[in-house]
Formats: sequence, structure tokens, C-alpha cells
Amino acid sequence: MVRLHSLLVQLVCKEGLPFRVVESSAFKAIIAELDPRYKLPTRQALSAQLIPKKYEETKSDIKQSLDKSRATAVTTDMWTSSSNHSFMGVTAHWVDGDFVVHNKCLAVKPAPGSHTADFISTELSSVFADWNLEQSELRVVTITNITILMLHDVGNNRDCDVDHHNNTRRKMNSRSPPNRSLQNDKWYYFCEI
Repeated sequence: MVRLHSLLVQLVCKEGLPFRVVESSAFKAIIAELDPRYKLPTRQALSAQLIPKKYEETKSDIKQSLDKSRATAVTTDMWTSSSNHSFMGVTAHWVDGDFVVHNKCLAVKPAPGSHTADFISTELSSVFADWNLEQSELRVVTITNITILMLHDVGNNRDCDVDHHNNTRRKMNSRSPPNRSLQNDKWYYFCEI
């Protein structure tokens, strides 16, 4: 039963199915045909117990892999959904001891209000703390959006490269924001921290 619960959680999470799928008569019929001994968990058990347990197991596995990496890069992106809700995603990238590349989403957080440098810096610091990532051990933080150039806590006021989408490059000190007229264009911020 444990294995079937695990597969059910995987199905719901990977396919983005609603928790109420376990209450569907059609889904129950398929499961009963496949294994009449399997008793589907309730929607409440799925959402309050099984999925949180799988999340904690997965997070622990990722943390162990991150702990073994010699270098970690972090990227972040912000976007607004079609229902006008803003979000910030944070992804870690690293190579393990067997030279296998890993890319894992560490967080997708609501990002209400102004997306200022202070807001993003605070949110990144929160994610770093949640995943036990030491800022001093991170190699690169890549962020899209020109307003991020003013990130002072994450950038530690070191010189950074700014890379425009047409591959032009210039050296910039992270303490001095670019010309305001560039704010509507896409820029990429690369800073060794």
C-alpha cells in the first residue's frame, strides 16, 4: 500500500491533478480494476499527510545532494500569472561528485507589491536560509530584470557583469544602477558573490 500511495502522490504532483481526483468515481473504478485491495486515501489525507511527507523526503534528498556539491549557482525569475498574481521562482544548479548536472526548483513564492531590490534580496535570503545555502558559498546568482541591478545584500557590492539579450557586455559595479532608460529592456545580471 505504501508503494501505491507513493505512486498516487507522484501522479497528482507531476500531472498537476486536483486532490479531488481520489473522489472521482471514474478514477475509483480504474483503481479498483487495477488492484481491488487498494483503498484510496481521502482528499484530506492526500493533501495533509501524503504530499507533505513526500515534499519533506524530496527536500531532504535535494539538501543532501546540495551539501555534497562544491559549487552551486542560483537563478531566479519573476512573472505575473494570467490572473494577475506575481510570483518569484528560485532554482539551484550544481554538479555532483559523479559529474551529473542537477537543476532543482527550490521555491516558487508569491511576490505581491513592488519588486524592489530590497524585496527580492529579502526573499532570496529567506530561500537560502530555508535550504541551508550559505551566501558566501554560492558562485553565481543570475536574475532577469533590470531593477535587480540594485541588489546590494546578494551582490555584496562586488563588480558584476551585465549581459544584454543581444550579447553586448559591460562591466558594472553593483552599487551603481544603469541608466533608467534601460529599465524596459531585458538585461541579465551575473554576479559572483
